[in-house]
Amino acid sequence: TAEAMDELRTLLREIAPPDLEEIGLAAALGDLADPLRDLGIEVTIEIAESAGEIRGTALNATYRITQEALHNVDQHAQARHVEVAVTRDDGRLDLRIVDDGVGFTAERRHQQVAAGHLGLSLIHDLAREAGGDLEIRSVPDAGTTVHAQLPADEDGAVPGPGNGQAAGAPS
Repeated sequence: TAEAMDELRTLLREIAPPDLEEIGLAAALGDLADPLRDLGIEVTIEIAESAGEIRGTALNATYRITQEALHNVDQHAQARHVEVAVTRDDGRLDLRIVDDGVGFTAERRHQQVAAGHLGLSLIHDLAREAGGDLEIRSVPDAGTTVHAQLPADEDGAVPGPGNGQAAGAPS
């Protein structure tokens, strides 16, 4: 029963994420880390004070990228420790997720994509759609680092093209 409840919670998180602006980044990322902690994986989350109040597209992208990266750690990494760090400087949000797992080669990544595993492609798309970029570095037997840089103005929204307005903001 407990296992079924955990699976249901995980499914609900994936289908309907929490109201991120209401609960805040720290609580949302903590919730994402709980299933790994339940498996005995040590998860450290560090959110700089300047990044704790992000909103809008940057907040959603940070949550979704972290969600998928932690899912990959759970499914593939065999890690003992994961560190999630979020900082904000000069209008840029920096998200770094580092695990000490088994890592992978570029060949293994291509095999996973061919087998229908699209998680890493998904997080690249999430970062790009938020106006940022993402780098994934992995070394076999030495872990993986996911590093996203996302634009965030003072209220956390992504600047619109050419006019400095938030994306989707009325003119």
